[in-house]
Amino acid sequence: MIKTSLVLSCKDIPDHWVYFYYAGVEIPDNIKNHSVLSIFNPKDTKPSLVFYYKDDRLLFHDFSIGKGGNIIDFYIMISKLLNKKDVTYYEAKETIVNDYKMFIDTGNVPKKLQPNMTPKYQIKEYKVRPYSFADITYWQSYNISQSLLEKYNIYPLEYILFDNGYKNFRLRKGMMYAYTKKDGTLYKTYSPLQTDKKFNIYKQYVQGFDQLTWDKSTLVIVSSIKDGLSLVSLGYDVDFLAPNSETVMLKEDLVKKILDKYPKVYVLYDNDKTGETQALKYKEKYNIEFISIPLSKDLSDSIKDYGVDQVKQILNQYL
Repeated sequence: MIKTSLVLSCKDIPDHWVYFYYAGVEIPDNIKNHSVLSIFNPKDTKPSLVFYYKDDRLLFHDFSIGKGGNIIDFYIMISKLLNKKDVTYYEAKETIVNDYKMFIDTGNVPKKLQPNMTPKYQIKEYKVRPYSFADITYWQSYNISQSLLEKYNIYPLEYILFDNGYKNFRLRKGMMYAYTKKDGTLYKTYSPLQTDKKFNIYKQYVQGFDQLTWDKSTLVIVSSIKDGLSLVSLGYDVDFLAPNSETVMLKEDLVKKILDKYPKVYVLYDNDKTGETQALKYKEKYNIEFISIPLSKDLSDSIKDYGVDQVKQILNQYL
């Protein structure tokens, strides 16, 4: 544990801590720069407050107002904003050091925060909402019904509340879906309208595991739960598993168990180079055959683009 006697000046204080403690700005680890909306300019519409490293110190510059500097300059600007008063450079340094000493003395320093003092946000709660016409229409384009979604514990989200012990915020997105375990644990979200970060993974989980029957003739390893749901929707009497990422293979003990329980096991991954490469790994290691659907990028898109009948003509050769 850091002793306050070693905190002699601002040089002894992690820069991350100052930006977070006084303004709630969480700087991700191992970055060259990080941008957020300006704290000092309420009219800022794009991330203009930039944090960057120079000579091993984390500095800032607010391009929307043309000001920047080090952690002391930051405190002076924050004090002016929040307290409506000016402080001197010396007063700012003294306040930062004293606040940090108090922070350490109160024991509010989890062990995992020792490297950079940045608390991590955790999911405190989430709230689901009823399915809308837009939700149902979206999923039906992949032949997936509301009842099937609910069977696999997928629900529309109103918001997720994140908390790190000091601050909290609600995340809201249009058409955001919660992927949950049987016990309600939120392990993943899916936001199809987003241009990037459509998926956010919060817990490692093999999708479809809770719904395994262990007594069907066939199990299919698919690239996503959406593909698995589309597959089940076609009427095939199969179980499926979907790792959180196509590039992550199922654990060996799980693969051996499904090979022992299911007479037929296939891999059905995306119709691209990555999908072919990952499917081939199962073939080489476990002699599991893979199903190829040379239509759209994946199974669910193939159903949407070409229809149920054309996809089933291909799948009927295997299932």
